[in-house]
Amino acid sequence: MSEIGDKKERLHSGPLVLTLGLVLAMGLGLISIHVPFGRDQGVSAYVAEVMARGGLIYKDVYHFNLPAIFFTYGLAARLPLSLVEAVNLVHLVFTGLTYLAVYAAARTMLRPLASAFASIFYGGFAVVMYTAYWDVAQKESLACLPLSLALLFFLKSVPGEDNGESAGIKIVAFAFLAGLFSGFAAQYKPTLGIVVLVCIQVALARRRQKPGPITAILATGAGFALSFLPLLIYLVSTGTLSAMLESVIRFGGFYGGQKYGGLAETISNVIQSLIKWAIDWRFLAVLAGASLALDGRSSVRLRVALVFAALLLLQIVIQMKFFTYHWIPLLLPLSVMSAWGAAALLSSISLGSSRTRASRLALLALLAALFIGSLNPDSKRYYREYLYDAGKIERNNFLAAYGKWGGGDICQMAAEAVSEYVSGHSTPSDGVLVFGLEPALYLMMNRFPPTRFAYDQPLTADPAGNLDFQRYRDVLRAEFMASLQKRPPKYIIIIENDATAIEPLDSAAQARAFTEFWEMIERDYYLETKIEDYFVYGRLDETGLGKGPG
Repeated sequence: MSEIGDKKERLHSGPLVLTLGLVLAMGLGLISIHVPFGRDQGVSAYVAEVMARGGLIYKDVYHFNLPAIFFTYGLAARLPLSLVEAVNLVHLVFTGLTYLAVYAAARTMLRPLASAFASIFYGGFAVVMYTAYWDVAQKESLACLPLSLALLFFLKSVPGEDNGESAGIKIVAFAFLAGLFSGFAAQYKPTLGIVVLVCIQVALARRRQKPGPITAILATGAGFALSFLPLLIYLVSTGTLSAMLESVIRFGGFYGGQKYGGLAETISNVIQSLIKWAIDWRFLAVLAGASLALDGRSSVRLRVALVFAALLLLQIVIQMKFFTYHWIPLLLPLSVMSAWGAAALLSSISLGSSRTRASRLALLALLAALFIGSLNPDSKRYYREYLYDAGKIERNNFLAAYGKWGGGDICQMAAEAVSEYVSGHSTPSDGVLVFGLEPALYLMMNRFPPTRFAYDQPLTADPAGNLDFQRYRDVLRAEFMASLQKRPPKYIIIIENDATAIEPLDSAAQARAFTEFWEMIERDYYLETKIEDYFVYGRLDETGLGKGPG
């Protein structure tokens, strides 16, 4: 791809633009350092806290995700910051490293300046659009770092002009590393491991090359398999392998497939979600399309990036959830492809007159306007976040943007009010149970449950006629009730109006449907207070009377 300016200018403009873009992205990310945890982040933070206290994942806290996310949160917990700030900072560091990896991936295809803009496209969307509340520090966003490295090494394993013996050794090494980082990404979210299949596209490009396609595929597979070795050693050495298989495979497999509602509904959901995504990402979608239209047939590496993107899109469709953060990994190949598309459009306007130079400048201005326009709706939050960082607005004013009081689902102000209440009427040694999907409350209260079930999903998931899963859920419920009877919590907090697209009944309704649990509450507890959508049940004393909030 040709670029504006002479050779010397091109040599220095790429690194300069890359650096300026990185500084801007990191600066914007730091403004959002106080953004509170959403539900998923609260779950991951709680599991990391249990591990920090000497507990074992899967044995001492039930969860159905692979543990890379928890190890990452555990790393953040070691920083001398509040856990929210520490997690957000680690996420920002991951984003910055991914920004540089995107540049390296783009450099296998493009010149320095165009590659710098690939990073800017990624950084702009990743930071402005996806560091707000629900999206920050998700499995998908953290997995972008190993995914970007997988993309880099897949692109490097494409045949080049040098096909000597040393080049062959490098190709095998690149294929191995591509598989290795694909495996690391899968340990954040298993479906992301689908990108390892890019090795087939690379193999097709190596049909007449040495080493051949089979060698490249085997090297990629070896790297993918080896990536799981440290995890396997950890699980075996801690005796948690069977517990992991039970929760991740048995429950996670069932839970992940419950959104399927038939072929017609599936097709409709996919079409609607893709249209919305294309509108939200119109800047990247158009430029990536331009790259394929102009150079899709001539560039092997561009086709590799396309297959990488197609596989990431496929794993989103397979999940059938279409939450905003599920789309984040697609930023990686589309940013590279979009930079190619922008460079191709610019190079199609040949320099030679003031008119063509003016045309290029006009195109650059249009692309800049479209890029800023795509991000503008999400950038409006920075003013409020800056005011809070600068101490110019109160915390409740800041938290008002994260759930409306009495508005259903989740409200950060209400969560903090409940935490303050329970903390003021109990001691750290008192057990507290939160029945809902808000384990972050445990961290806010510094009160912990007497059971490994820190949230209600494994206990309340609808079997939907699956008798085997119903029997498994009954076993989990029996374990849960035994834990509560052995060490009854002082408070039980039950949440209403927290229904989601995946769970149509709120936690209060699910608690009432859990017969043994609800009978225990009616027998041994009383409604001490209700704060917003949180019912706070206090345990009756030996005489059968409640002590009251005092």
